[in-house]
Amino acid sequence: MLEAFLPNEKQPRVDGDFEASVNWEDDPGALKLTLASSNADFGAARLPTQAISQTSLLLHPHASVLRGERRPGEQNNPYHGNLVFPGQMKRLHRRQLASALALQAQLVRQDDATTVPSITGTPISRRPK
Repeated sequence: MLEAFLPNEKQPRVDGDFEASVNWEDDPGALKLTLASSNADFGAARLPTQAISQTSLLLHPHASVLRGERRPGEQNNPYHGNLVFPGQMKRLHRRQLASALALQAQLVRQDDATTVPSITGTPISRRPK
């Protein structure tokens, strides 16, 4: 599940940071859209939003370095957003953050989707191709 949270380091953002694409689970439609994606062959990773700030502060107590952003409408997806990793952070530390998030995530498989309750404001990462 680690791959779901690793930022795309091949294409840095204009500000030099790196991002991992997510869907924010604002309502049950987010899970349905995510699992219908071609990237969700193995399911989706569900992560409580508080895990983003808690993990960031735990690993880097002097500053919250990991942040979430919403980009609704991009990719024809009203739930789209990103987890943003600082570009100046060492690659090892970005991988540590992604690993810590993956450890806290719950895997939602295609066949389990109807039995898993929706958690408002939770990002769902999609497995990259």
